[in-house]
Formats: sequence, structure tokens, C-alpha cells
Amino acid sequence: RVFMVFGILIIFRHWKNLWIYLSEVRFNMYKSSYFKKILSLGIPSSFQMTFELTAFSAAAIIMGFIGKIEQASHQIAINLASITFMIATGLAMASTIRVGNQLGKGDISKVKDAGYSAMIQITIFMIVAAIGFVLARHLLPTIYMDNAEVISIAAYLLLAAAIFQIPDGIQVITLSALRGLQDVKVPTFITFLSYWLLGIPCSYILAITLEWGPIGVWIGLILGLTISAIFLSYRFKMLTDKLAKKQ
Repeated sequence: RVFMVFGILIIFRHWKNLWIYLSEVRFNMYKSSYFKKILSLGIPSSFQMTFELTAFSAAAIIMGFIGKIEQASHQIAINLASITFMIATGLAMASTIRVGNQLGKGDISKVKDAGYSAMIQITIFMIVAAIGFVLARHLLPTIYMDNAEVISIAAYLLLAAAIFQIPDGIQVITLSALRGLQDVKVPTFITFLSYWLLGIPCSYILAITLEWGPIGVWIGLILGLTISAIFLSYRFKMLTDKLAKKQ
């Protein structure tokens, strides 16, 4: 984190044209209306991420109830899935910027284009990633350790990880596109519903109550991500269609 700060300062020092974005900044420019607007968008957005991150943490805890071997296997599979998620996160940030930019211009058709093109891109990438997980499911876990039992379970869980690649990618893209539309309250409720009212309870019931084991936890995660992707995608379509009718 410290290196990032110094890196940014170095960039600003060498690319003088970037100073234009800071040259007009003054402390007396503070306006309470802007502050309230930032909070109204930022706080719900932070809860969206909190609900998702804590859900995955809860899944790891549930896996710990099953056993140490299962938890180790889970961590390998989720770590590999997190790598592809970083690509989705990058595209999601871009979609927020592009959607917000086109919304500011009042070009709703391009708002749709920005959102849907990002969804198509991430779907293609996640399909490729899913195929990679399936084909290399016995090889990838060996990067982390050589325990045969852990590798076997992790390989099995990577099949589940392959399934949730597409809904995971779509939900993060649509969530970010909705932020570009400054729509954060309803998506926050959707994330809470998907992960904490459906996904995690399902994981616990399947894995612990019904004794399905590790795969039960992942079925719950897949359910939560899929429900989130469906509702968020519908929300984006509904809002953009409504904006288009107003033009």
C-alpha cells in the first residue's frame, strides 16, 4: 500500500498533464450536498461488498466444521476462483466508468451498450476460465501442496468453481454498471438477499444438516451468485429501458 502511494506521486511528477486534475482542488470547495451524495452512493456500495466478502468467509467457516482437509481443499479452489474474479473486477470498474460517462452525456443507447458489452466480454472470459478449471482441475491444486487427499477434493470443488464462473462474472459486472447509473440501494438489498438469506443458509443446510459435505457449501455459493446475477441483470435492463422511454 505504501508503495502504491509513492508510485502515484512518481507518476504525477513525470506526467505533468495529470496535474490539471488536481490544480483546481481547494479545501474551501467543500459542499455539504456533494458530501451527502458521496455518502449516499458510497455507504450502500460498501455494504454490497461486505455482504459478498463475509458470505465467502462464512463459507470457509462452514467448511471448517466439516474438517481440516476439506477446508484446505476449499481454500485452494476459492483462491483459484479469486484469480479469475480479479479480471471480472477490472472489467466491472471499467463498466462503472463507461456507464456513468454515457449517462452523463444523456446517451442511453450507449449506456446499454457499455453495460451489455461488459457482460458479453466477461461471459466469454469466464467460459474460457471454466473450461480451464475443468481440464486442469487435477493439476492446478498441485501448485499449492502435494497432499493427495486435498488435491482430490480440490479438483472436485474446481468443477463447482467452473459452474459459478459465469454468474460470478455477470453479477459483479451488473452491480458495477448499476453503480454507474447511481443505483445502489436496491442492489444492496439484492446482494443481502442472495448471499445471506439464500446462499449461506443453503450452504449450511446442505453441507451440515444434510451432510452433503464440501460440495454442499459450493452449491449454496452457486445459488447465491446465480440469484444475484439474475436479479441485478434484470434491474439493469429495467432501469435502462425506463431511461430510454423518457428520452
